[in-house]
Amino acid sequence: MELNGITINCNNRGALTQLKWGNDATQMNWVIDPAYLAEVGYQDDDKLFGEFTVAIDGQSYQSIDFPTQIDQTADQLTVTTTIQDLVFKSHYTAAPNQVLNWQFSVSNPSQRPVTLTNLGVWTSLAYVMYRDKNVRRNAQESAAVFPSISKKTIQS
Repeated sequence: MELNGITINCNNRGALTQLKWGNDATQMNWVIDPAYLAEVGYQDDDKLFGEFTVAIDGQSYQSIDFPTQIDQTADQLTVTTTIQDLVFKSHYTAAPNQVLNWQFSVSNPSQRPVTLTNLGVWTSLAYVMYRDKNVRRNAQESAAVFPSISKKTIQS
């Protein structure tokens, strides 16, 4: 789908599989392409941009194991996954000048007390770099970000 000059597509689980800026001459896909993973034999298709893991009341869950609802309009994409009565949403909105805003949220509509002891959201960017001998592909299809967020327990 096209959002204000940004091309964004997701798989049936809601993980981003394509993120391109319209003014990029190389048309680099900034997120991991599952076709590339298959080409090089990597088994990481459960770690695509937007997939997540979470521990709820001491039990671990992966988003890939639950149904996902995908809603899109002309300028936004919302991916919703419900696990143990908690609602997890990835909301992508296109702003002017080819800016993509991403918000990840968790809500508890049941109001029953729960404890989240771990929430890891994959922000997997393209990582062709150093994986093959095609120098042009390495230069034009790779990005690296090394974020870190300290562990924190959230209770609701």
